[in-house]
Amino acid sequence: TTVQRGFELAGSGPARHDALAAFEALFALIAGHCRRDLWFHRCGCCRISPDEMAILGLIAAQQAGDMASALCSGQSLVAAPVVGEALRLAGRLGRTLAELGLALPLRCSYAPRSPDTGATRHH
Repeated sequence: TTVQRGFELAGSGPARHDALAAFEALFALIAGHCRRDLWFHRCGCCRISPDEMAILGLIAAQQAGDMASALCSGQSLVAAPVVGEALRLAGRLGRTLAELGLALPLRCSYAPRSPDTGATRHH
């Protein structure tokens, strides 16, 4: 898949496998417990939806140790009972990405809103 190829480009060895496993676990949790329909652009699109920004923000905040921002992002994405697990998985993904030399920049948080043109809905 495109995601697997992306992780292969990021590096080799156990860190790459750990990062892919953490990614899959986080996205499975989000898919299974999302609070609302989430909007994503197709792979390779240069645009980022507010929901994609919230996921990136969650991971970046965990990498930076910014628990308030991570909590805010997590709460915007998943149901309350699994927010803690989303934070844990995002932290795991953030750590494994950091081992590959990939740090996500902290950005302004974005409130969920209507999707941009070209976004597709996941529910």
